[in-house]
Amino acid sequence: MSEWQTIETAPTDGTAVILFTSQRRRNVWIGHFTEVVRMENGVEVFRHAGWTGTNIWPTSDADHVPTHWQPLPEPPREASA
Repeated sequence: MSEWQTIETAPTDGTAVILFTSQRRRNVWIGHFTEVVRMENGVEVFRHAGWTGTNIWPTSDADHVPTHWQPLPEPPREASA
């Protein structure tokens, strides 16, 4: 498994990763970075970016901001017959 890296180096293209924060009861989860943009009549009226995943939703609350990440491990290989 990979070493933990600072969140500033995490992918922001929607790739799922393992996230960590010391400020939550469930401090390790799988998530991805998402950006929500709402347009009305061709004008941007809302934009929010953040981490989302299991038991978490994009928020500006400090207790939901991950500090570290690492890539997901490779899935298990199928057993040969």
